[in-house]
Amino acid sequence: MNNGESASSETNSEHEEHRYLRVFNYRLHRCHRLLKRGFAIFGRRIITDLTKPKFVAELVALVGLFWYACETHRTNNLMFRQVSISQQQLETSTRASIGVRQIVVTKFSYNPIQKIPKFTFEVTVDNVGKTPAEVFVWARFDDKDWDKRDPHGDAVCKETEKHKTETYTVMPGFPWGYQITPDGAKIGSSNIPQKPILIGCISYNFPPDEVRSHQTAFIAVVSMKTTGAEAIPIRFDGGDIAPTDFKVFEPFNVRAN
Repeated sequence: MNNGESASSETNSEHEEHRYLRVFNYRLHRCHRLLKRGFAIFGRRIITDLTKPKFVAELVALVGLFWYACETHRTNNLMFRQVSISQQQLETSTRASIGVRQIVVTKFSYNPIQKIPKFTFEVTVDNVGKTPAEVFVWARFDDKDWDKRDPHGDAVCKETEKHKTETYTVMPGFPWGYQITPDGAKIGSSNIPQKPILIGCISYNFPPDEVRSHQTAFIAVVSMKTTGAEAIPIRFDGGDIAPTDFKVFEPFNVRAN
C-alpha cells in the first residue's frame, strides 16, 4: 500500500512540474509577442511623427538651440580671452619694468686672518617701463651649482622678500645705482683661485599694483679684469686688490615678472 502511494505521489509531482513549465512557456511567448507588437507600433509611430511638420519643426528648433548654445559658449570664451589679452597689453604699456644694466665693484678688502673677502658692488638698475617703481635689491654669493638648484632665481627672490627693507624710487629712463655688500665667507675659505658667482633679485612695486611685488632675478660672475670673453679666477690670499682690477661678467637678468 505504501509503495503504491509513493509511486502515485511521484507521478502527480511530475504532472505538476510539466504543467508549470507549459504555463511558464505560454506566458513567456505572450510576453515576447506583446513586446514585438509594442516595438512595431512604436516604430510606426516614430515614422509617422517624422513625417509630421510639427515634429520636423520641433527637431529643427532643438538642433538650432543646441547650435546656439555651442556658439554662445565659443563666443564667450573668445571674449574672455580677448579681455585677458587687452588687460595684459594695457598693463604692459603702463607698468614699470626693472632690470640690471650693469654691476661693478666699488670697494674691496681682504681679511687674511679670517680669510674673508669683502666686496661692495654697485648694481645699476634701469626702469624701461612707463611708471615709477619702488625698488629693493638684494644679492649673495653662491657656488657653481646654482643653475641646478635655482635656474630661474625663484629661491633667491624669496630670500630677497625676507630681507626687504628700505626701497628707492626709480623713474623711467633714469638708471640708479644700488650699493650692496654680500657676505664673503662662502668664497674666502679656500686658497684655490675662484670665480665668485653673485646671484640676486630686484623686488619692486608700482601703482596701481602697489601690493604685489614684481621681481627680476639676476646673476653675474666676478673675475679679474680682462679684455677676453672668459672670466679669470681670483686669488684672494694675495692681499687687497683695487676695485678697478675686477670685472663683473654678464649675463645679468635671468627672469622677470
